[in-house]
Amino acid sequence: MKLFLALLIGVTLASTFFAGIDIKANATAKQALDQQLSSTFIDMQASISNLDSSRMLAVRDDILSVTGDADAEIISRDRVSASKKNRTEWV
Repeated sequence: MKLFLALLIGVTLASTFFAGIDIKANATAKQALDQQLSSTFIDMQASISNLDSSRMLAVRDDILSVTGDADAEIISRDRVSASKKNRTEWV
């Protein structure tokens, strides 16, 4: 019984130790990501209704053809009224 109790306490302490390390690593990664994103500039943002995905990709290609553009990203947000849920898609 004493051996089982000692083993249980040892496993519990080890699990707590490694969980603490994991939480600290996640918090540090979040801080680094937030810091990097805060210095990211957005030159243009557009809201366009009723645009299919093939046209959105064509618009992205047109934007990337302009000299000096580093990258362009399409983020599509759609509200589904039947289920009252928001859905976000990244293309």
